[in-house]
Amino acid sequence: MGTSESNIQDPLNSGYRIYHLIKNGPLDNHGINELSDFIIPPIEVLENKIPFIDWVTSSAGKELSIKIYSLKTRNLKELTIKANEKTSKDGILGGSVRYENWSIAHKKVLHIINVEKNSFGDEKLHLVPEEDYIIAVQPINHQIISLNLDESDPLSILATVIQSCKGKECNFYIYNVKNGARKECALIQNDPYFKLGIEGAYGALHEFPFYDTNEGVEDNNNVTEDKDDEKKEKENGDDKNEEIKEENNVEKKNENNNEEKKEENSEEKKEENSEEKKEENSEEKKEEHSEEKKEENNEDIKEENSEEKKEEEESKEEKTSSSMQKKRKKIKSQNN
Repeated sequence: MGTSESNIQDPLNSGYRIYHLIKNGPLDNHGINELSDFIIPPIEVLENKIPFIDWVTSSAGKELSIKIYSLKTRNLKELTIKANEKTSKDGILGGSVRYENWSIAHKKVLHIINVEKNSFGDEKLHLVPEEDYIIAVQPINHQIISLNLDESDPLSILATVIQSCKGKECNFYIYNVKNGARKECALIQNDPYFKLGIEGAYGALHEFPFYDTNEGVEDNNNVTEDKDDEKKEKENGDDKNEEIKEENNVEKKNENNNEEKKEENSEEKKEENSEEKKEENSEEKKEEHSEEKKEENNEDIKEENSEEKKEEEESKEEKTSSSMQKKRKKIKSQNN
């Protein structure tokens, strides 16, 4: 069984990350997963009282009770496996592991956000945006360099490794949310302008994916605290969603009320306009009637005046005829 060591500031929260499983080996037969599972050895190993390799060797050919921490479920589970003999070509446990801090491993990954078409990340590493996480890099014939280090962030570690590996082949350990772990081997070009052609991110929104299942039994305080924190975050998220829904409902109600008020105002305005129009029509009718009356009065006055004129003319004519008669009489009398 292959192992590699690293400096860990918190040994009691550390274990051995499984990077490779031999098919049908002791670990593989129990549904353990590469990159996402850790072997948590006994406290004597964690406190360096017993070397890890000695603990494994002492269990060769025997049944061995081990604890496995899963990044996917954030759970610990206990398994009993039948270890291989020392002489097995597959190793005693049938896999390769590396000493790392499991309690922060879900944060120390590089989440692939975007991949440029025809770039190194696309053609050589076959990276899938949003689905892939880079876990570690291993220059050929060198130890694995994990992005899960206390002293630096994943992006800086990857950039440093790529810069030091130009002109060399490297293994990239990648986890895909749908297909699990895989390893891609590619030559890093010795070119000052070389780039991976990817966008990566890390932090609270880009942690190793969590699968909410009932797998395993929680028997570690740190695991429980992590799950409680995650539940609280989910509850807070649910509360926020509920608040947003309520705000949206209130806004919709206000909008509906505003619409109703607008319609009422519109109806009121229509009624007011119709009333104004009625009043205007009434005024117009009154004016028309008054005009008609004036015209009628004028006609009456004209008729009266014409009657008076006729009477005057008749009286004049009568007077004229009478005077003529008188004159005629006078003339007759004189002639006689």
